Amino acid sequence: MPKDSYLLQYFAALNQYLAVGVPTYFVTTGGYNFSSPAGTDGICSSAGCHPRSLTTTIQHATRFPNASYLAIPATSWLDDFLDWLNPSGRCCRVHLYGNLSGTFCPSTSSDPSCIGGQCLNVTRRPTAEEFKRFLPWFLHDRPTLQCAKGGLGAYDTAVSMDANGTILASRFMAYQRPLRTSQEYTAALRAARALAEEITATLRSVPGTHPDFRVFPYTVTYVYYEQYLTVVAEGVFTLGLCLVPTFLVSFLLLGMDLRSSAATLLTIAMILLDTVGAMALWGIPYNAVALINLVAAVGISVEFVSHLTCAFARSVQPGRVARAAEATVTMGSKVVAGVAMTNLPGVVVLAFAKAQLVQIFFFRLNLIITLAGLAHGLVFLPVLLSYVGPGPPAPTGDVEQDAGLGRGNPGFQDGDEAEDKDKDESGDKAKAKDEDVARDEAKAEDEDGSGDKAKAKDEDGARAEAEAEG
Repeated sequence: MPKDSYLLQYFAALNQYLAVGVPTYFVTTGGYNFSSPAGTDGICSSAGCHPRSLTTTIQHATRFPNASYLAIPATSWLDDFLDWLNPSGRCCRVHLYGNLSGTFCPSTSSDPSCIGGQCLNVTRRPTAEEFKRFLPWFLHDRPTLQCAKGGLGAYDTAVSMDANGTILASRFMAYQRPLRTSQEYTAALRAARALAEEITATLRSVPGTHPDFRVFPYTVTYVYYEQYLTVVAEGVFTLGLCLVPTFLVSFLLLGMDLRSSAATLLTIAMILLDTVGAMALWGIPYNAVALINLVAAVGISVEFVSHLTCAFARSVQPGRVARAAEATVTMGSKVVAGVAMTNLPGVVVLAFAKAQLVQIFFFRLNLIITLAGLAHGLVFLPVLLSYVGPGPPAPTGDVEQDAGLGRGNPGFQDGDEAEDKDKDESGDKAKAKDEDVARDEAKAEDEDGSGDKAKAKDEDGARAEAEAEG
């Protein structure tokens, strides 16, 4: 709802000057015999009823509104029905003769056939047959000055019966005290359910009650606040379910490095924990909408953590502190520019929204997630890795290997590094080839020089033989 909506002023004035609690219904299911004497005594609150009857128990709970959150006792259609049957009044009468003989005679009728036609001759509880016969008349009798106990309007929808007159369900309406916060609404729901369980246990002890019979509370606000009964447990389970695959994927992509994966998981968990703490400080309620943002925060936090962890694992510095420093220097600016600065502009825009839902659950919460992720990724994680991170890489021959993520792994090589390596290898091959060509040429020249020398030697020998013969 926008902050400038007139409805906010209306609700503020309503809470301040006309505060009244919402109606709370205690609903009974099928399987209870209201027409039996024991069944009637287990529900009513008039003289002769059970001291722990349904309406009496609710009435006692209203004496402690701070604990039960009930302010007004429940209205009982059964008590009004018994009063409606009182023979001293004009409410329940029967036509004694004529065409309408045996039918209901309203309290406003002056027909002579109704004189002396009271439903009950003396003040007593109705029998089971009388209960089923007279109850529909009561539920459809309009309240008048002559009989204010008529059930039409007040109870005509409070009782559901089948064609045989068996009561399938009924409700008894009480009123809560004024509630303002979600904590009070949630506590009122818990108190009403506890009271309903107590009533259920009492009524199941009545003879003839079905074992599956129960009483449960209902009010319109329960639809919105019932989530608070389980949102904490469900939130912890859901977030834990998100962290498990996050750890497994980090463990696989970091070269089966358990320490780096555990540091990543712990940092993400710390981001979530600090986010929940900041929610309490900034007035952000924890509900289903907030839980959705916290689940999304797991994925956002990976962006702040995984890059720096990977840089630490690939560092070749001799110690953990030096490796953490190098990872922070080389990757910190990329995390700020690539992750934080892409989230913050979109989040800041939400601060100008007029809807409180957007401001609270999207601007405030996403701002907390971004700042907490940035702080943990650049401050907490490097310190953590400097203590528990994997050890420095151990060189073996001419091949460099990291303790966690191998630098020789082609899946984690930079493109420029691979290209430079290819160029160096190509240059070495060309150089070796040139050296081989030069060596072949020198060898050929040596062979030519040896042939010339042998030829000259032969010519000298022939010349000397010729001179000797001459």
